Amino acid sequence: MPIRRLASTALAAALIATLGATASAQFGNILKKAKPSVPGAKAAADPPQQSFSCEQLDESLIDKAVKAHQNSIYDSEVAKANAKRAQADAKKAQADALRTKSAQSTVGAMMQNADCKDAKKEKDPRMKEARRLEDLLAAANDRGDEAKAAEISRKLDPLNEAIEIDADRACGGKGSAALHDCMEKKKAELSKQGLAGPMLQIQAQGECMSDPSTSGVAGMTGPSDEEKKLDAEYDALMKEYQDLMSNAKEKADKAQQDAMGLGDREYGVFLECVIGVLRKDPEMTSRTTPQVREAIRKYADVLEKAVH
Repeated sequence: MPIRRLASTALAAALIATLGATASAQFGNILKKAKPSVPGAKAAADPPQQSFSCEQLDESLIDKAVKAHQNSIYDSEVAKANAKRAQADAKKAQADALRTKSAQSTVGAMMQNADCKDAKKEKDPRMKEARRLEDLLAAANDRGDEAKAAEISRKLDPLNEAIEIDADRACGGKGSAALHDCMEKKKAELSKQGLAGPMLQIQAQGECMSDPSTSGVAGMTGPSDEEKKLDAEYDALMKEYQDLMSNAKEKADKAQQDAMGLGDREYGVFLECVIGVLRKDPEMTSRTTPQVREAIRKYADVLEKAVH
């Protein structure tokens, strides 16, 4: 009957520009009405300029928006971002290949360790008693005698553990023996800190198993220096990719705004008006001329991309 082995660890932007920003030159030729000077009288202040609104949209402005989008830098910025992403993916592929190779090596070491321990156990004189107790345990379980089964387990479990650890130690001590030794040391350290009972065992086991060399799995290793280097390069390239993607729309919007000759506020109003017409908003639609609405609908596909 096979001996129960100790458990082992498994392998392992924004759509619309901000309105109300710094005052800029008003769009279009809005004339200021000059007051005639009166001798001896204080010159009156000019009346406030009229704000840019949907009513001032014309076909030429729509045409500028379309041409500006067609000459947009968005595609070139996205191309730069995608180039960074491709570099990042290549680094990840290299790191994954190293991890696969390491995992295969670990599996080989585990199998070799298991074969070695099986051979050592067969020569251990305590095996006879372990098998006898296992037979008794099986019989107690068949009868449903839980009390007897528990009594036998209290004898069998420590015996199997001792046989396992000694066999592993004879095979290099990098599996269950390494975990056992680490836990004994950790429990002594943690007990001085006031830990006791189940928490002492859990904490010690957790700390030991987090270290590949004392995880209880023979051949387990942590990431190599080359893996760490590739992972760091991957993270840096992905950060560049994300920054380029987040800035692409902002740069494209700014280039389009400059090409149209609009200030921040006027550009925001323009976007609001165009989106309103595209979405068939009654208020926005009523504030534009039929010619403008026709121009917006004519270039709907381009303008959808231009304002989003």
